[in-house]
Amino acid sequence: VEHTVTEVITGVDLVQSQIRVAAGQKLAELGLTQGSISKRGYAIQARVTTEDPQQDFRPSTGKLMLWRPAEGFGIRLDGGNAYSGATISPHYDSMLMKVTAFSLSFKGACDKLVRALNETRSRGVKTNMPFITNVLRHPDFESGMATTSFIGDNPHLFHFSEQQNRGQKLLNYLGDLAVNGRTMQGALGPPTPMIEPLLPEKRPGMPPKGLKQVLDQGGPEAFAKAVRAHRGLLVTDTTWRDAHQSLLATRVRTKDIIAIAPETAHVLANAYSIENWGGATFDVCLRFLKECPWERLAMMREAVPNVPFQMLLRGANAVGYTNYPDNAVFKFCDVAVRNGMDVFRIFDSLNLGGGGPALGARGCTARRRPHPSATHRTARLPRPRLRLLPRHPITCASAGRLPPHPAAANAPSPPHSPPDVDNLKLGIDAVGAAGGVVEAAISYTGDISDPKRGKYTLDYYLDLARQLVDHRVSAETSRFHSCHSSRRNRGSVARACFANARAVCRRRPTRPMHSRGVRRADREGEP
Repeated sequence: VEHTVTEVITGVDLVQSQIRVAAGQKLAELGLTQGSISKRGYAIQARVTTEDPQQDFRPSTGKLMLWRPAEGFGIRLDGGNAYSGATISPHYDSMLMKVTAFSLSFKGACDKLVRALNETRSRGVKTNMPFITNVLRHPDFESGMATTSFIGDNPHLFHFSEQQNRGQKLLNYLGDLAVNGRTMQGALGPPTPMIEPLLPEKRPGMPPKGLKQVLDQGGPEAFAKAVRAHRGLLVTDTTWRDAHQSLLATRVRTKDIIAIAPETAHVLANAYSIENWGGATFDVCLRFLKECPWERLAMMREAVPNVPFQMLLRGANAVGYTNYPDNAVFKFCDVAVRNGMDVFRIFDSLNLGGGGPALGARGCTARRRPHPSATHRTARLPRPRLRLLPRHPITCASAGRLPPHPAAANAPSPPHSPPDVDNLKLGIDAVGAAGGVVEAAISYTGDISDPKRGKYTLDYYLDLARQLVDHRVSAETSRFHSCHSSRRNRGSVARACFANARAVCRRRPTRPMHSRGVRRADREGEP
């Protein structure tokens, strides 16, 4: 295992040379003759293991919470089983890494290796790095006078202080402070007001029927008809997705959601939907909460049988971060519907239209950055966040075209190619084939009524909506959602009320899964 020392001081790749010799080459063919091999400088290798020197080098097991090895000139790292989050087992090799330091002097090699070990950060399990550091700093070792009795003659090599996990303690404190307020003794500043959550009273019996029953009995067409006929405000509650995604890095567990679910079914019985699924919730369930997102969805459906569930679908990306084959997206939507999902808000996370504003909710143009883990309690759920639906949606002409905006009737068409909505079309087809309800989302940023704008004008967004109408997404059931990049744009964005149509309908599949072609259907007589 000390071949790294030989390789560093000779410049010869021993492993590669052995493979080439095994393949039939001669040493001379590799340029390896005794006269051509020379040594330069000094090298020392330290084998970093998860062993406790103060316990007779017994294995230290557990979870490696942090692993950040040091690097630099004259330092070679040969990795083992080390990475943040790794589980260290007593039944396997305890080596984390081999660190080889090189310098033109033996003392310089010792100093570099000490520096590398001191700057390596390891938390969660004990390692032999403090012991190795004491050995490297000992005068007998630095002078080359160490013998085989060196460790037995120097018991003070095992005397070193415990590693301090100050960074993790600080993160724990900040996480507790953000979630639970100033509860620790000695915390400075005014006390954080503790707001008790207003829990609804438990109501006996089954919750009243809602739009979910309309959808189950009559399908997406009956659902869309009921939405159009509704006289009043319709609400989508996003507490189970966006609220804890924004405030708690999506770390609310399934058991905490299920605890409040029965009361939620009563309180939101007349709601349009509950948004409870999407890319981040699916991802965090698997990677951080170690839960099954499909089981979560099924459990929520069982606890809330009367309110439609809604999710975000990233078009051809489904809930992932890359394009998937068409049949994978179709299968995902089918399984999602069978496990309780109803409404799919579809947007183009890849912004396929050519670099402009995103086709989707909240103007998303790129993947989200990962949320940092934070220690917190999950007994209290965040306050609900509501998305409101206007009672009077825009209407379309009999041929399925949106009416022209008065300000843009005489405006020249921009010399740009029309936007591409293929990613949205794939999601629409997949949800329609699964029997779900489609919301095709268009979002914009800025004042689209400004005549000085170039490509992204009102006509640009109307063209997007027309393409979706041509794909049999009914504009009569549209909902609006406006985005802005600064406070200055709020008023102008609110006035531009024609953009951001999110349609609610059913897409009848007219093409096989493997085909990108779309057959236009006659829409005469359709509502």
